[in-house]
Amino acid sequence: MLIGLGRRSTRIRTGTPIRSRLFKQSAFDPTSACNNKASFGPLTDYINYGYVPSPEHSSTTLEAITDDRSAAALLQALPAPTLQAAGVTQDDISKLFTRAGNWQNIFDNSLKTRRARTAGTPEGKGGYTMGALIDGSFHESTETNYFWSFAQDWTALVNKLGPDRAAAKTAAMERLNKLFDLNADLTNSEPDSKALNHGERYDTYYMGNEMNFSSPWAYNWIGRRSTRSTSSRR
Repeated sequence: MLIGLGRRSTRIRTGTPIRSRLFKQSAFDPTSACNNKASFGPLTDYINYGYVPSPEHSSTTLEAITDDRSAAALLQALPAPTLQAAGVTQDDISKLFTRAGNWQNIFDNSLKTRRARTAGTPEGKGGYTMGALIDGSFHESTETNYFWSFAQDWTALVNKLGPDRAAAKTAAMERLNKLFDLNADLTNSEPDSKALNHGERYDTYYMGNEMNFSSPWAYNWIGRRSTRSTSSRR
């Protein structure tokens, strides 16, 4: 069976301790590699800073937090003897769940958007101070398309968009409607295929890069299930 999370993948038998060991290895060991290809090249920076610094794409951090959340959920679901045989601890799993929130490290609270950061600088006791926020880049797409790419933390993401829950939900609704080319009362005409697959450089929905396939379901998080139905049908 092929077990894979983004760049971290290998072919192993389901339910064996080796699966757990390889997931831990690829998540915490910067020297982890398969066929002489690094499991995740920027892992040292990601562990030290809590994000992947520029000039790497901002979306690399978003892919990494999805990997972390997926690995943590999988490992947490495995029986204790399997984890023990693989050397995986509850502390390892807790670290992965914590790292799954690293998207916040590249979120600009003033602009309400994801950006990028320069490399961090060392501080006392082995820690690092995060670098400056700068304009980000997103692999084969735009920030608006990557905005909803991690469903595991949508509540926290929505809450970032306003001073209170009501204002945040309104801002999220406006952002989603813009993505799917919808007006507030859903009275505009059906968008054509170009509007829903415009291309890598556009801010409307681009299904050609699959990271935003879950975006219609973000409407559920703001209490607009009917709009989710409309956007997913389109």
